[in-house]
Amino acid sequence: MKGFLIGRIKNKHNQAVALKIYFPTTKQVWLMDAEEVKRRYKLGVMPEVVGIKFRQAMDLDSTRIHLCGSNGLYNAQKVDIIDGKGDPINGEPIMWNIVGTRGFEEFKRYICVNSACKEKEFDVDELKKLIRAGRINGARLLGDVIQAQNPCNQQIYDY
Repeated sequence: MKGFLIGRIKNKHNQAVALKIYFPTTKQVWLMDAEEVKRRYKLGVMPEVVGIKFRQAMDLDSTRIHLCGSNGLYNAQKVDIIDGKGDPINGEPIMWNIVGTRGFEEFKRYICVNSACKEKEFDVDELKKLIRAGRINGARLLGDVIQAQNPCNQQIYDY
């Protein structure tokens, strides 16, 4: 089970204090305190989450959460900032986060979810427009070709 970071709550020091994580295969959403995420990671029960990396310091007691930055295609700094209930601060969600695909070649559709947990499928042309507008997290355009990050580019099947 792989999750995707779709929202974060920040404190006055601009640090993430809680994270909103979406699991596309089960349609579950977790709104978790950052300390709880670290605790679960140390216990070995935290599933892999795209957008979060854990850094182990020299002493094993200090584990830090590292939110992936602009070097990767899935940029945790681009996810919407949310309030304590998990709703976007700006009222409307801004970013769409790619969580998977359906179909192949000209029938390929990208499954995206926003911080309000609304899931939507976009075809290639719609996705290109949103990437150009800066509203997609998990993919970029190389010329006229969509390059999606590896976990974001996996097929999701409905049986």
